[in-house]
Amino acid sequence: MIVDPIATALVWLRANGLSPWFDETLPILPDVWPRRNAFAAFEDLPGNRTASKTTSHPVDARTGTCNAVVVNSPPLLNIVLYQPEIPQNTGNVGRTCLSVAGKLWLVRPLGFQLEEKRLRRAGLDYWQHLDVEIVDNWEMLTEQLSPTTHWYFTKTADRVYTDVQFKSGDTLVFGSETRGLPDSLLQGSSPRNLRIPIQPLVRSLNLASAVSAAAMEVTRQWRESGLITDPGRPAVETDPTSTRTPSP
Repeated sequence: MIVDPIATALVWLRANGLSPWFDETLPILPDVWPRRNAFAAFEDLPGNRTASKTTSHPVDARTGTCNAVVVNSPPLLNIVLYQPEIPQNTGNVGRTCLSVAGKLWLVRPLGFQLEEKRLRRAGLDYWQHLDVEIVDNWEMLTEQLSPTTHWYFTKTADRVYTDVQFKSGDTLVFGSETRGLPDSLLQGSSPRNLRIPIQPLVRSLNLASAVSAAAMEVTRQWRESGLITDPGRPAVETDPTSTRTPSP
């Protein structure tokens, strides 16, 4: 792999403990190929890539031991982040996954490590309960999720995400923060390409916000169909002397 000098310098800074400078600089780089090479080179540094091709949380990457209990197993929903770049977004997406009984899939290369402090901070103490798996490439993902229906979120789609019916076991696929999903995934899947409508002034939604919007629509449909209940909804107490009907 040919690595641009700028990308090499950024990776060197991160590898030598200058992570604050690295973390502040990398997100504002222009959307050009050296940035992607920086991610790929960073993942290839010693200790940044796990030995196995797939990694499932909550196995500790350092000790290889399980130190938490996965709550949503088996998952009702699969959420895929294709080559995500910003740890805070992935941390927030992980929290959303847990809230909708979902599993998070990450497709390499990643722009961060799972031990990233900002990722953990965004996921709060929920991250330890999240079912998350990392795969090296798209082909490995489709080998494991081939029986499910894949929905690809892109701003170029014609179909609006609220116009489809989501089923248990469906997979929602989102691209990276700067590039979105590649044409190789979108071509041939046009009927399953979905968009979240936004005003023209805004180019795109934040990745974590887009995932949250889609996941909440999925669970709204599931509640209406009776597939799931709302565990957080308080019971309605009625007053026998009242003539008012409780709000649904």
